[in-house]
Amino acid sequence: MTAADGATHGLPTYQWHSEPLGLATAEQLHARRLRPGGKPVAVRVRWRGDRIDEEAYLYDVATARRRHRRTAA
Repeated sequence: MTAADGATHGLPTYQWHSEPLGLATAEQLHARRLRPGGKPVAVRVRWRGDRIDEEAYLYDVATARRRHRRTAA
């Protein structure tokens, strides 16, 4: 599974460390004070965990937007 197998899962799916550059998880965007923008999910990354298959969703950093400011209200 090195390239997109979207016919099966509906999203381009890559193995760990083989995904295209310019993508980040929601947590990584949050650390940069950004939020996902544009397409909801760009790709999915899968890897083998301790006993189960793990996965993460990656978002395009180029389309990310600034997070909304919290107000006192």
